[in-house]
Amino acid sequence: MDKGIKLSIIVPVYNVESYIRPCIESIFSQGLNTNDFELILINDGTQDNSFAQISDILQGNSNVLIIEQSNQGLSAARNSGIRNSTGNYLYFLDSDDEWENTYLEKMVEKIKGKNIGLCYSGYNIIKERSTKRMNCNGIEGNIFEKEIILDRVSPTSCVIFKRECIEKSGMFDINLPARQDFDMWIRISKDYEIATVKEPLVKIYRDGHESISSNTEKRVFATEQVYAKVINMLTEDEKEKFTKQIEWAKNKTITEIYVQHKQKEQAFKYAKITKQY
Repeated sequence: MDKGIKLSIIVPVYNVESYIRPCIESIFSQGLNTNDFELILINDGTQDNSFAQISDILQGNSNVLIIEQSNQGLSAARNSGIRNSTGNYLYFLDSDDEWENTYLEKMVEKIKGKNIGLCYSGYNIIKERSTKRMNCNGIEGNIFEKEIILDRVSPTSCVIFKRECIEKSGMFDINLPARQDFDMWIRISKDYEIATVKEPLVKIYRDGHESISSNTEKRVFATEQVYAKVINMLTEDEKEKFTKQIEWAKNKTITEIYVQHKQKEQAFKYAKITKQY
């Protein structure tokens, strides 16, 4: 690792005893020296034996910090990790996901550019009977307008960003019940260039265990809230230019959420609205 680079890896933990060990093992398989990174685990009021599953891995590692708090949700847990971190590069790994062994090396190499604030990689969605490869589509540079419309930056486990982004763009929004990562990527992309590593370097597991992303109405409400925030971020000239595109993107996203959860009547309703734009 280059001199002067320190990584803060932040992992919220809540009722993941069946998944957390491979996650933590993937962090310690990155080939980093102890002084290159800190691992911050946020115990968000977990009620199972998650920490017992990894106690042997953590034992003797002086760069591991465990933060205890009552259950406050994913965004609040991530923000607790940020407030207690010291690194100049921030990573967030969900405790049921895993990194490939070369993830950190490749991501750090791409984000070191002067004007780059965030880098995201491709990933594999792992289900019980299938694997779906999600390569990056190569959208990088000044992508603020494209990200609003297309929502192409990968999930949080596939993203690294510089600490200065938090200082300028703010932390995760604890008032959003879902889509917190999309909201954050929009804010960062307004102020910084974005880089990509196209190959899939993260395993994201979707095997039916409880996930915020599976709650339909929360996702719909959060989508509406994020796009309302976007409108408030724009200048009057930008509003005139992009409002119709934003309304199209919002309703298209809501349509896709209802399709995904097989709510045909609602999907048809929002598909009709989308066509108006």
